[in-house]
Amino acid sequence: MYQKYKLQIHTGITILIMAFIFYQSALPAVLSSEMSGHLERIVAWILGKPSESVTFAVRKAAHVTEFAALGMSLFYTVRDYLEWKCGRINVSVPQNRLTSQSAASDRMHRIVLPWVIGTLYAISDEIHQLFVEGRSCEVRDMLLDSVGVAAGVLLANWLDRYRRRHKCERPRR
Repeated sequence: MYQKYKLQIHTGITILIMAFIFYQSALPAVLSSEMSGHLERIVAWILGKPSESVTFAVRKAAHVTEFAALGMSLFYTVRDYLEWKCGRINVSVPQNRLTSQSAASDRMHRIVLPWVIGTLYAISDEIHQLFVEGRSCEVRDMLLDSVGVAAGVLLANWLDRYRRRHKCERPRR
């Protein structure tokens, strides 16, 4: 029962992140530039460089960051779904070859599936921007978004494995 609630929570978070990305992509170019302009000025002030020189970096970092968050959320959603539907996934160090192949397959599903879903969402997000005033669909942004998803998935996988391997036994009361 607990697995089902974890799945529902992570699915809700994933949907919220997707909605946030969709909302940001639906903003006309003028509003998007105005919103990112505030952050650009802050970064330029911190770095001591003109605002125009940090514009590109701030915009592309935003792509990677929001899709890294999506990648992390997708990882946990897919992990919880697989655990709920298929039982506990073995991420420990396997003892024999058969178990080794099974554990490796489980890990690949937990990494590849969220990345594919996130990358497809990134592509659909860029296509969506074709229909927004002043926005365009760029392959470079799709690639950056995909890299962001991959970074988020890999970070979440590392955190999950670390937590499972270093899990402390809680004393019973």
